[in-house]
Amino acid sequence: MKRQKYLAAGAAALGLALFLSACGGGGNNNSGGPASATSDSDSAKLAADNPQAVDKLDQGGTFTFAVGDFGPNFNFNTNSGYSDGVQQTIQPIDNTGCWKSELDGTAVKNTDYCTDVKEEVKDGKQTITYTINPKAVWNDGTAIDVKTFENQWKALNGSNKEFDVPSTQGYDQIESVTAGKDDREVIVKTKAVYEPYTDLFAGFIHPKADADPKTFNNGFIDDLRPDWRMGPFKVESLDKTSKTAVYVPNDKWWGAKPVLSKVVVRAMDSSATLPAFKNGEIDATDARTLTRYKQVENVAGTEIRRGQRTSVFGFIFNTTKAPLTDVNIRKAMFSGTDREKLANVIFNGLNWSEKAPGSWMLMPFDPNYSDNTAFKYDVEGAKKILDDAGWVAGSDGVRTKGGQKLSTSVTYYGDDATVAAFTQTFQAQMKAIGVDVAIDAQPASAFADYVGQKKFNISRSGNGVGPEASSSLSQYFDSKNSGNVTGAGSAEIDAMIKKVPTIVDKKERSKAANDVEKKFSELYAMLPVYNGPDIYAVKKGLANWGPSLFKTLDWTTVGWEKGSTHK
Repeated sequence: MKRQKYLAAGAAALGLALFLSACGGGGNNNSGGPASATSDSDSAKLAADNPQAVDKLDQGGTFTFAVGDFGPNFNFNTNSGYSDGVQQTIQPIDNTGCWKSELDGTAVKNTDYCTDVKEEVKDGKQTITYTINPKAVWNDGTAIDVKTFENQWKALNGSNKEFDVPSTQGYDQIESVTAGKDDREVIVKTKAVYEPYTDLFAGFIHPKADADPKTFNNGFIDDLRPDWRMGPFKVESLDKTSKTAVYVPNDKWWGAKPVLSKVVVRAMDSSATLPAFKNGEIDATDARTLTRYKQVENVAGTEIRRGQRTSVFGFIFNTTKAPLTDVNIRKAMFSGTDREKLANVIFNGLNWSEKAPGSWMLMPFDPNYSDNTAFKYDVEGAKKILDDAGWVAGSDGVRTKGGQKLSTSVTYYGDDATVAAFTQTFQAQMKAIGVDVAIDAQPASAFADYVGQKKFNISRSGNGVGPEASSSLSQYFDSKNSGNVTGAGSAEIDAMIKKVPTIVDKKERSKAANDVEKKFSELYAMLPVYNGPDIYAVKKGLANWGPSLFKTLDWTTVGWEKGSTHK
């Protein structure tokens, strides 16, 4: 499952990277075999959302798509709701926020909500003045004004630990939020320079939703809370049994009218999406593995869209769970992992090649990218680390120490056969160095809760990648941040993190962020394996939807080309 965009207006009040489950989502308009591409050579061209002007589209029609994790917590800004599936589910009905993103990650004003944003730096502090669109209201009629900003700041700044947020980064640097000439002019002052300031208020939260921790944490469980949202679509129905949401155009929306007359979101495990696509029950499905690709490439009326996936997948280690509390064990497991072989399990038959990623923060095509890993594949070296730590290989190949076997588990989500094979390959690689790794297969629907609440030992999952290295620092690497699901970190790293957003120059800021990741990599808690292609099978004629790097998905323009056989 993939987060489609980086700055997803409304979905992301927090400007940080998104947890991705391991389920199977875009690229060039190829309807033949898999295109030959690499992340290095074709990165500038790897977007394929079939951009079309609205006047080239039929008015009306239905677009149906599937997600793996469908709630139960639909508050994307909580740990248990912070997933790709939730983000995709709510985006058509909640596009609030001051910022959206271009293809290359450039932040631009979302003028449906913020008609102007001005920033001034004086005495080492920022004053950011937001002018709110006078038409901007929530569905219940509540004005989007200074109260929205003030409540959001207080909920996300970490001052009240009962708010279950993935990160406090940025909001913890705000000194005050006040009204300007009226409640529609909001003046935000920071404690120090914070960059990029466009991470702040990229999305909004209804002031009733974050008025207190109980409502914030639990108020969206099994409830989309349509009254607390605003966007081009509104909720027509939510079937909790079938896990299906139906959206129709929002008569209270003041922006560009949506082309579609209906959007349907259905929860499905990965294997169920293939027959659903073939039978016309959904209009798009991912084809990121050879098995899935072969099943959909020849379906009548199908177009394959292929692009660069702006994500990093691998293994997240919960360093609070024994025996993974021992850094030597984690270091040995990293050294014993053949990332090239693992990636080949995923890429087999897709004509895709790439070097193993060296960062969780930036894509390899980013000019500020750096390989920040602290290990190399070395089976004998991995064995020696365990030997030196006192772990002795037994007759069954599993190491023991003090009568305890060296055992742990790895969790993957969904029922995709290729993901299962990937996880089994990792299991075999660990057995080769004497580590017994059991496999824990969870349904895709368990992902957000399982990762957000740190129920795993090792999680086969990943994160979305944005255009700004510093945006994810606190979430990933801050030892005191609840969004850091590894539990790893140090006071030294925390201090390094605090300095990064104060650096105005992006190149220098990125270098400082890379230094943080290099230091964190020495803790062996996040093992990057691959970025990969973004491949979707879609019904021909679907416009303005598909792989588009960092661009915010504009649901008002998604629709069907004139003459296409849509519903």
